[in-house]
Amino acid sequence: MIAVLANNPEIAVEKITRKIARHIFDIPSLTRVPVTLSTTMFDKVVGTYMAEDGYPIEIVRDEDGLTLRSPIEYHLLPINETAYYACQDDEFEVHFAEEQDGIYNALSLHKPLYRAIKATRKQS
Repeated sequence: MIAVLANNPEIAVEKITRKIARHIFDIPSLTRVPVTLSTTMFDKVVGTYMAEDGYPIEIVRDEDGLTLRSPIEYHLLPINETAYYACQDDEFEVHFAEEQDGIYNALSLHKPLYRAIKATRKQS
């Protein structure tokens, strides 16, 4: 068992734990190369989503792509049209689904060794 503790929310405990586990179990690290998407594809995912636990997850456009805002901000890089990863933690993925009328209405956050968090688009 691996345990990493911190008393500061800015310390990426999950990421540190995964890196230690990869080293101990000789699991190769991920290598990601973002793909290029049109701004139209970015616009399909922008919006506020409500997580299962009631917390809002906001996806916003910035000058060079997308940012996920929740308790912590993650700059997102595209894997493909419906999947993105956080540049701060390339194992943290966001997947979009349920496209309707040119926008995605659902997302799921995937953190390895943790759980997937599902959210639906907040209707305006």
